[in-house]
Amino acid sequence: MFTYTLAGAVVSAFLRLRLCLGGLDEAARNRIRERLGVWSTSNERSGKESGADGGPLLWIQAASVGEVMLVRALLPALRERVPGVSVLLTCHTATGRSVAVTLDCDEVRYFPVDYGPIVGTLLDRVRPSLIVFVETEIWPGILSSLQRRGVRAAFVNARISDRSYPSYLRLRGLLAPLLACVDTVCCRDPESAKRWLALGVSEPALILSGDMKYDGISAEEVDATVFPLQWPDSLIVLAASTHEGEEEVVLEAFDGLRAALPGQPLRLVLVPRHPDRATAVMRVLGERGIGSGGDGRRVQLWSEVGNEADCDVLLVDQVGVLRSLMKGASVVFMGGSLVPVGGHNLLEPAAFALPIAAGEHLANVEEQADALRQAGALSVVTNADDLKRVWKGWLDDPAAAAMAGEAGRDLLAANRGAVAKTTERLAVLLENGS
Repeated sequence: MFTYTLAGAVVSAFLRLRLCLGGLDEAARNRIRERLGVWSTSNERSGKESGADGGPLLWIQAASVGEVMLVRALLPALRERVPGVSVLLTCHTATGRSVAVTLDCDEVRYFPVDYGPIVGTLLDRVRPSLIVFVETEIWPGILSSLQRRGVRAAFVNARISDRSYPSYLRLRGLLAPLLACVDTVCCRDPESAKRWLALGVSEPALILSGDMKYDGISAEEVDATVFPLQWPDSLIVLAASTHEGEEEVVLEAFDGLRAALPGQPLRLVLVPRHPDRATAVMRVLGERGIGSGGDGRRVQLWSEVGNEADCDVLLVDQVGVLRSLMKGASVVFMGGSLVPVGGHNLLEPAAFALPIAAGEHLANVEEQADALRQAGALSVVTNADDLKRVWKGWLDDPAAAAMAGEAGRDLLAANRGAVAKTTERLAVLLENGS
């Protein structure tokens, strides 16, 4: 623990120095301040375990966009079950925060440096009734501070991936005493439950809740979603949440698809996982002659044209647009899977009854991927030729594409319920106090 504490002290000292050196815009300065625990007084609570309306205060930590979207599914049910609860939501990333501020939260902040003097001071000021960590947010500093103050802690949609499990096992001596005092761990799958037990969580604290991603978007929300583009009769190929090294494969596959389906009204919508990569992706497009005028293919940026886009390739450089674009897509490729990232949420396109293609790197969504493959809703590809072949097969046979999409949506419907189980467990903790 001493080494971990020393690392926190070094990080906090570096951030303070970065503030003193200047040269930062206001957004960057605000992010550093909040990471150092400098939050506005609106976060302070005058009474212990008291939210803005006198109810309990729930602090939820969600790392980035994917985790924030899980909170989006959880919040309405939790507010209905525990009237008067106040919610403080913290994130690590700017993209996560940009989505978080659209949710029904009382406060949104950056998660502080996990250093005792910082998190301890914040806990004494904010005085939460319960802190909830989404998925695998194991922070020894804040867990230790919670333990000393008797504040309840829970993990939801909890998982331990194949890749991270060996590292956590090596730290078991540090983690086990802290995890033993965690009140609830809502695990999304049986294998993760075994791993949390092995790391030191008590058996009574564990429940197998299922994956909240299955509850992430309801059929009613899908029906209410409106496709934002005026592209009638187009065949829209969507590449979602792509990472460096994947756009080249997608573009090669799309070029091959255009050659294989001459005369078809094909359009590509490209959505990088991180919008700030748009400039780099635009360079990749230029290297393939797209947008240069050489062969007439046009590219546009969403931030410049929005729903007025009229192009062959639309590059989306803003968050919060992806779901609406899924509503009008014919086929989808989910990124983070052709490169060793581990994959991203496959259930979102399934909710829109889209046939899904993805690469082999799916460790982060292994349970989803296995279920979707068995249902016939997911095709795994390894290169551009594979991706072109899969896309062409679905576009050549709309009935087969519809069958694959419906299989995914049926799987989603059959596995809902994790939010209800999680909500009930958290409600008991909030209502019982600490």
